[in-house]
Amino acid sequence: MECDRNPTNRGAVYLFRQEISIHGCPLVFCFYNEVARDVGLMAVADRMCYGDYIFWESYHPNVRFSRTKTLINGDDHCDHALTWVE
Repeated sequence: MECDRNPTNRGAVYLFRQEISIHGCPLVFCFYNEVARDVGLMAVADRMCYGDYIFWESYHPNVRFSRTKTLINGDDHCDHALTWVE
């Protein structure tokens, strides 16, 4: 597995490239989820999750973001996955 640790790479996130290029990152805490619950906005809170797609797909042209579970929708974690496409 190759880890791109280039310091010019917009932050501390490292992209891994190998034959299987999907790398999951299960998140069990979400600030947006907590705030939405506290202020009673769970009905519209899932809209905040769309920012993840915008961020990751503008981070680098070869990065694709996917997710099938979210805390905001009642799952026990968010299953973020990044895919490197050539």
